[in-house]
Amino acid sequence: MNARDFLNAVKQELNLDTDEELSKCLGASKSSLDKWIQRNRVPDKWKLIIKEKVEKGSKNRNQITIVGNNNHNSIVNGDIHINISQFDHKEDIEEIIRLLPYAPSKFLEQLKIRLKTFEALSDL
Repeated sequence: MNARDFLNAVKQELNLDTDEELSKCLGASKSSLDKWIQRNRVPDKWKLIIKEKVEKGSKNRNQITIVGNNNHNSIVNGDIHINISQFDHKEDIEEIIRLLPYAPSKFLEQLKIRLKTFEALSDL
């Protein structure tokens, strides 16, 4: 992964749109980010700072509450509330939701597209 792709992935993970927003979030100058991209290398010092910011951002997200039968509740990072008692394969759904915070952004984008397709087909 080159420096540009790395910084784009960090922006996506932190819900930031621009390099300027990322530089403010990290406490680095925009010109520093530009140099990293130009050299195609993020300094190790900054990789550690970025890792801490991403981990902190992940911990500060809202919670997903998954409600099943018999008042069984599980909490997972995210910001959705789902009642899985209405679905078949409840255990599979709960496990998938538990793992979603670890999924790469591209996977989540593809998953969303496919699920929307299934949703549209179920309306037919």
